Amino acid sequence: MTKPLLLFCSIALLCLGFNSCQVKPEPTGLPYILDNTYTPEWFHVEDINHAKMHRIADFNLIDQQGKQLNNATFDNSIYVADFFFTTCPTLCPLLTKSMKKVQDHYTENEQVKLISYSVTPWIDTVARMQVYANRYDIKYGKWFLATGADEKDIYALGRTSYFADENYGMSDDEHEFLHSDKLVLVDNHRHIRGVYSGIVKEDVNRLIEDIEILLEELN
Repeated sequence: MTKPLLLFCSIALLCLGFNSCQVKPEPTGLPYILDNTYTPEWFHVEDINHAKMHRIADFNLIDQQGKQLNNATFDNSIYVADFFFTTCPTLCPLLTKSMKKVQDHYTENEQVKLISYSVTPWIDTVARMQVYANRYDIKYGKWFLATGADEKDIYALGRTSYFADENYGMSDDEHEFLHSDKLVLVDNHRHIRGVYSGIVKEDVNRLIEDIEILLEELN
């Protein structure tokens, strides 16, 4: 082998070795949920474009004390969201108990919050929401009950922002009742990082485990 060819081969091998060292490791941490198929997607930090990825839409509502409630309430926090109504006799009490488990686990952690959106805002007045909050020992400032919106706006938020309705798209009726068992984990950039069943104990435990992972990412 001539010296020029030997030099070329040596350089080529060095380049191959350098490129192999530049291969990104597999991303770790929680995935992102970008649509209502709940397909998990992992990204490297440098590949994340917050402006282009799916985010929870803006909302302006009223909480159980009649105060304004919007996205800014959750700035620099991660939170868990669900959809309920105070007169629900079956599913909602189970969801609320699961949410309370999360609340009690993170009582002292100001970076973790919760929000429950009423899907019957024409019934769930501020006064009724406060009664519900008292019944379940919901701690104000940690867990917010949201009302004060039009039905269609709440349903749109639940279905197209939180992907809380896995049957969304099967009907053309935008007023079709939204009744979901989903608990949705949202990070400090308003991205969905996990969707769980609030009536399955193992899923609620997994939610708490995932919150721990997300707290490490946040800090």
